[in-house]
Amino acid sequence: MRAYRLKRVTLGEARATIDRYVRALSRGDFPNAQAAAVACRNELTRRCRGRKVVTLGALTLQLRQDARLKQLAYAKARWNSEDSRVAERYARAVVAGRYASVKLAARACHAELGRGRGARRSRRPRSAVETRIYELCRAMGLHTRAHWTEKERRVVNRYLRDLYAGRFPRVKAAAEACAREMQQLSGPRGGGDSAGTGRHSTGAVFRAMTGSSKRFGLPRFGSAIGSLERRLYEKHARAIAGGRYADAVQAAAACRREVTRIYARIGARGPLHVRRLAPRSLIATRSGILKAVHRLNIQYPRRRWLPTEMRIFNGWLRWYSRYHHVRRLEPLTQAANGLSEDLAKKGFRRTPRACEGRLLFMRRKTTRE
Repeated sequence: MRAYRLKRVTLGEARATIDRYVRALSRGDFPNAQAAAVACRNELTRRCRGRKVVTLGALTLQLRQDARLKQLAYAKARWNSEDSRVAERYARAVVAGRYASVKLAARACHAELGRGRGARRSRRPRSAVETRIYELCRAMGLHTRAHWTEKERRVVNRYLRDLYAGRFPRVKAAAEACAREMQQLSGPRGGGDSAGTGRHSTGAVFRAMTGSSKRFGLPRFGSAIGSLERRLYEKHARAIAGGRYADAVQAAAACRREVTRIYARIGARGPLHVRRLAPRSLIATRSGILKAVHRLNIQYPRRRWLPTEMRIFNGWLRWYSRYHHVRRLEPLTQAANGLSEDLAKKGFRRTPRACEGRLLFMRRKTTRE
């Protein structure tokens, strides 16, 4: 008997569900039409078990078309003619100098777009409105980012020096304090709006600070390690393996001093004139050295025993536990030397003394248990 095949769920059958997700998209419940289509398709799949549903591409296209026909705006929707005219009006106001920044104009534009009624009310987020106005201003020949004056640069550099000296825990905290001071110097703009932070926003100050590290030859505060630190971490990792340090903590303390000394010399000679440079923490330095150890496949004393080493070790531990009372065999010495040699054959370096200590410790531990 031939099995009966269920038909695919059509767009017509799914109309009520699609309409609901179109409204959710316009409310801002989803960042874009594709995300709404994924959720819609998942619901249709659950409801219509055993039947194939429309493809994700077709459903995404349908959501976009329905939103456009109903004149519903969402984050990445096309701008219709009416909303475009409103945005262009505010862009011209920025160019004419009636708004101190695109951010302030976008706030007013977003409020006006949201005052519409019914289907014409825009649900577009303010960030999308700000991006649109900024693009329009650029098209009108206005570069909206304010130039940095020499006085403002001096303020930023002073906060950068405080940041490198360790007076701020993060770049963001230093940028916020710097923006507040510059606001007090120039005064808020934009008709008394509290969002106006002088000529430069906190975000602009943050970008200026993080972008300065390359210009001054200093490490970006709290970021991933640079090439100079990487080389020093590898140098001290090799020093551990060579027996210069007892463990990674001693190596980290010495490496930390060397990193600080080199960067302090660079900072003092550079245009920023950093006299004191707060070093990375001892924990962060130790972590960088241990990563270099693993990256270079370096073996050093007192490191953790790896699973491969433990398999070899367990064999010799069983042998030692069996013959430890036979004094004439010198079982501990023989087991330690044999373990060290077997580990060396597999590319691991453990001294006979280290193997001896490990055998004694583990045998006592297993005996107690």
